Amino acid sequence: MDLDDNPAAPLSDSGNCLKLVLRRPNRSFLTETPVTRPHLSEIAASAWLETCLRKGKTDVQLADLEFKVCCRKASEGFIIELEVERPGAAKVRVPLHCSPLAELARQTADRMVADGLLLAGEVYTYAYEIGEPIIGGFESDSDSLCIDRPFRFRVPMTQLHFVRIPLSQLLSAAKAVGTINGEFPVFFSAGALVKTERFARRGDTLEKPVECGAALIGSLMSCPDSGELGVIITDALEVEAEKQTVASLSYSGHTFTAIQNILRARRKARPELGEQWTGQAHSHPFPPGTCVECEKRPTCSLTSAFLSTDDELWHRSVFARQPWAVCQIYGLNARNESVNELYSSQGGVLRPRGYFALPESESVENLIATTNLATT
Repeated sequence: MDLDDNPAAPLSDSGNCLKLVLRRPNRSFLTETPVTRPHLSEIAASAWLETCLRKGKTDVQLADLEFKVCCRKASEGFIIELEVERPGAAKVRVPLHCSPLAELARQTADRMVADGLLLAGEVYTYAYEIGEPIIGGFESDSDSLCIDRPFRFRVPMTQLHFVRIPLSQLLSAAKAVGTINGEFPVFFSAGALVKTERFARRGDTLEKPVECGAALIGSLMSCPDSGELGVIITDALEVEAEKQTVASLSYSGHTFTAIQNILRARRKARPELGEQWTGQAHSHPFPPGTCVECEKRPTCSLTSAFLSTDDELWHRSVFARQPWAVCQIYGLNARNESVNELYSSQGGVLRPRGYFALPESESVENLIATTNLATT
C-alpha cells in the first residue's frame, strides 16, 4: 500500500463527488469508494484545533463550524482543500491530504482481497478524485461529500475546560525533549513521566513480556497572551487490562469506569486544575529486529516504539475528535536500549513529535492553581 498525498486530483465533467480511488503502481484502476463526512471527522477536528483552539477561540465547538470541500485549478488537475467557516471570523482553507484515509483504503483493499480481485500483500496506491457519484445510492446519502456543498458535524461534545496560564511561564521552567516542529506544546511533569514509564514497562521484565499501559491525566491550557493551546500532563493512572499479550493490550470495562470516577472525584476536589483524560501510554516490549549496519552507526534508529495500526484505531476510537490527545509508546531499539516516542494528531494523522519536561507534579499543579481558576 502506498498513497499519493499530493492533493492534486482529476476533475470529471460528469459529477462533483469526492472519492478515494485505488490504483496499481502503473496507475491502472482498481476500485473506488465514496468519501463521506465521518471519514473526514479527524481532519475536521484537526482544522478546529489549528484555526480556533490554538488561536484562543476556546469557546468555539466543532459543531459550531461549517465545512466545505473545495477545489482550485492547478497545473495538473485540481487542488482539493477543506474550507472552514468560523463564527464571526474569516473563512480559511487547509489542505485536504488523503493520508488520514489510510484505514478506508485498507478496508477497501481488504474487500477486494476477500472477493478475489486483489492479491494479499499486493501493492496499490490511493488518492482523492472528483467525479460522478458511485453506483449504490451514495449520491442521495446525506453523508456523501460534494464540492462546494456545506456540511457540519453534529456531534455531542461536553464543554471543554481550559486553565489560563502564560505559555512563557511554562517554557521558562521546561526542557525540550525530542524535536519541536511547531505543534501545540505538550508538557509532562517529572512525576508524570516517571509514573507513565513505570506503569507502561511493568510487563517488560516478565518471563513472557506483555504490554502494559497508563492513562495520562492533565489539563488543557490556553495562553492569555498568544492564545496558544497546550496540554499539561501531571499524573498517570495504571491501566487494568482485560487481555494482555506481547503485542496487544485491551482495557477492561472496569478500567474505563474507574478512570471516569477518579476524574470526577479529582475535579470536585480541585476544580481549578480542570483535569481530564489527555491521552494514553503503553509499551511494545519486544525488539524491533536486527540491523547489519547497527555497529557502524552512532545511534540506532531501528525501534519498536512505533504506532501500530491497532494503536491508531484504538486511539481514534477512544479519543475521537479530540486532536489534543497524545499517545506515548515505550519500546526498545536494536541495541536493546530503552526508547520512547510521543504521538499526536497533525492534520488528522497521528505523527511523532517532541514535548517539554517540567519539574515535579506538585509544583506544576500549584503553578496552575495560583495563576488561574479553571474556566470553560
